[in-house]
Amino acid sequence: MNYLRRVHEKYPFDLYSYCLMSNHVHLQIATKDTEIWTIMRGINWSYSKYFNAKYDKVGHLFQNRYHSEIIKDDAYLLQTSKYIHLNPVKAGIVDQPAKYPWSSYGVYMGITKNTLIHEDDTLAYFQYDRTLYKRFVESEDSDDDDCLQVIQAVPGT
Repeated sequence: MNYLRRVHEKYPFDLYSYCLMSNHVHLQIATKDTEIWTIMRGINWSYSKYFNAKYDKVGHLFQNRYHSEIIKDDAYLLQTSKYIHLNPVKAGIVDQPAKYPWSSYGVYMGITKNTLIHEDDTLAYFQYDRTLYKRFVESEDSDDDDCLQVIQAVPGT
């Protein structure tokens, strides 16, 4: 998170959700004036430099280039947030997303604070009701139709 903050200071972006896993990272980022590749290069380079120094390593830390997709609609934004927050559950690490400390889900649930997270933009779809967001994320049968129902229920969308 420290490397995300440092890069954020240099290249401002909005971070909607994240999940730090042992072998990969999920970030839901909205860029502002800087292209995503520049932001990701900053994050990956600074973390690689730290890791290599700490463990006396040299060379590449990451096997492949990062993967990114443009979020084109509200339903995809919600599904992405849900996917990121459920990642440690699907991996069998925890049985509830709130139990995973390296995720923004605790911020969404009001358990933790992180000024880097823009949870209000996503919570607006749920009328800022954390319980509705929790039900959406943790419901096993939630799908794209549920996203569309959430979006249609919010005034002004």
